[in-house]
Amino acid sequence: MMDLSRTPDSEVCVESVQTERPSAISAVPGPETGDPLRRHDTRGRDAHVSRRHLVQRASEFLSSHAAEGVRIGELSRVAGVSERTLRKAFHTVHGLSPKQFDLRERLFGARQALCHVDAARKTVTTIACEFGFFELGRFSRAYKAAFGESPSQTIKTHAAVVRGAW
Repeated sequence: MMDLSRTPDSEVCVESVQTERPSAISAVPGPETGDPLRRHDTRGRDAHVSRRHLVQRASEFLSSHAAEGVRIGELSRVAGVSERTLRKAFHTVHGLSPKQFDLRERLFGARQALCHVDAARKTVTTIACEFGFFELGRFSRAYKAAFGESPSQTIKTHAAVVRGAW
């Protein structure tokens, strides 16, 4: 059995294709039927691979609902699994809980937006709200802890780079 928590994604895909026989996965209901997260495995595929698929679909749901602040209970209901199963899958695949993963992804998204912002048209507040951060003090602290600078410093630094001041 492969340990996916220590194997790079590119190796996982190659090894799983080489070592597993084809699996008949039937959607119950699947993406074609409106529920993007539920899948039923009819041949008992490796649990790690199933977790990877579950996490991938859950991640897609989180990113498409970033501004809404999805709760773990809602995410597990959409995924069709228990909260414990969802947490375990995220820990196996990313080494983070679903909420930690969601926070990290939203912070990276906000940073990308702040790095490419037209300072005259968007503010830190606008961008923070677009990524589901409505408590601006907490957003600023989490952002600074993650990137070593405040959101406003990011805008100033990248604006100076664009103008050629650096």
